[in-house]
Amino acid sequence: MKSRKVLLLLVAAVLVFASTANSQQPMERRAFEAPIQIGTVTEKSPAVSLKAVGKEVVPGGFEVDPGAIRGKRLTIPGGQILRFICIGKWKAGECKGIYIEW
Repeated sequence: MKSRKVLLLLVAAVLVFASTANSQQPMERRAFEAPIQIGTVTEKSPAVSLKAVGKEVVPGGFEVDPGAIRGKRLTIPGGQILRFICIGKWKAGECKGIYIEW
């Protein structure tokens, strides 16, 4: 008789645990993690200069906000010593985004 009560209690606990585990919502995508659409920028897209949208964070290194160049061509002026571009945030000597170096 006692073993049936224990078994019934165990089954009820497993069902409650399983239902609470399944009720968790999956993580939602953040707005800045939108998928990249292929073919959104062409040679006919408007151009924007690196000097207009970029901020020099270290000598020869620029930080560019991704929203400022979305759907546009980024033009890099010649005759300038440029080591890298960080498309994202430059924080504590690291690029939190896309790092382009040449």
